[in-house]
Amino acid sequence: MKLNKNKIIVSALGLVIGASLAGSVSGTIAWYQYSTRANVSFIGQAGGISSNLQMRFVSESDNDNAWRTQITWQQMNAELANGGFAQKIVPMTFGGIKKDAALPKDNEQKLEAYVQPQPGVGNMASWARAQNKNYAQFQLQLRNINREGAAAANDEQNVFLSKLLIQEDRQNGQKEDLSDAIRVHISTSAGFNRLISNQGKDVLTKGQLDLDGDGQPDQAYVNDDDGFGFAYNSSMDGDNTVYTRVEREVVVYGDDNDNSTDEIQTSYAASYDPAFGGVKWTPEEIAAAQDGDPAYGKTTDDWKVQPSDPSLVYSENNKLYDDGSKAADPVVANKSIGKTVAGNASYLTVTITIWVEGWQELDGSAIWDASKYVNSIFNVGIQFAVQDRQAE
Repeated sequence: MKLNKNKIIVSALGLVIGASLAGSVSGTIAWYQYSTRANVSFIGQAGGISSNLQMRFVSESDNDNAWRTQITWQQMNAELANGGFAQKIVPMTFGGIKKDAALPKDNEQKLEAYVQPQPGVGNMASWARAQNKNYAQFQLQLRNINREGAAAANDEQNVFLSKLLIQEDRQNGQKEDLSDAIRVHISTSAGFNRLISNQGKDVLTKGQLDLDGDGQPDQAYVNDDDGFGFAYNSSMDGDNTVYTRVEREVVVYGDDNDNSTDEIQTSYAASYDPAFGGVKWTPEEIAAAQDGDPAYGKTTDDWKVQPSDPSLVYSENNKLYDDGSKAADPVVANKSIGKTVAGNASYLTVTITIWVEGWQELDGSAIWDASKYVNSIFNVGIQFAVQDRQAE
């Protein structure tokens, strides 16, 4: 009789969090603060006739009885609460990070992310730092037990991502779908990093905003420390010094003041469509692009959205393939997130970070209508897989 446990399930983030709208200048603003409930499910596929892919929280590393094939949403809630995570999820940003990069951290190894832009303050580093309560993060240890021999033993297997689902919750009601703004970052102890979003599109992480709701881009006395416009600029007219009062300038939010044009967030697409051939920049988008825009400097040969997602594998009947053509096994160098470790001295550690990206355009703008998106409910599901040995 064959024992073949194919799946491990983690039900996570079953949260109902009450929070009021904070920091609003008007009824329709960008980067509003809001509460949400997220439901995250992690499913892994074990390899071999009688092997088990298992997981536990890193916080349970001193408990050898904590290995299981299912983590309930109640257990996940308790884990997040113990770390102070996901108590008041709000839009935030890491700025222009790349899809294969680690999340930026300071010297104390704390995440360098920022919430609600301050009116008139363009430099992102001058905004409030995101805290644990503003996003969800948890760590898992993965192992694969080979039970085919006389005794069970942890063995070495490449682990892949075979599914990543980001979607609107069925009970979202009259609220608009927020799922395109959700970001999932996966980092492992093997050095693997992936930033994944629903669309996988480039997002500009700086720009003009109308935080005061007057219908015009915000302006400020950017060269006047007191903010009242009392300062003067000086110039020479022959031997005479001429003073003119400073003028307000349009604020570019998210600009780190280095005049960089690469403040763009890139990500992999969560959906896997082997037939999807990608989207390239159009001549109209390129012609309309300004300095710093994702389309700026591109040609019609450049991808706006990459072809079928290279971060996921394709799974069918426990067999993993490189894509939907089922022509080849996954390329380990490109797609393995790391290996489970032989023995019990160490394990593959996976860190999952989930947040709402404030620079994501919804309804065609980074200015969101709070009445549509406050308390919007979304789901995130991740499936880890190892290759079935019966197919090797």
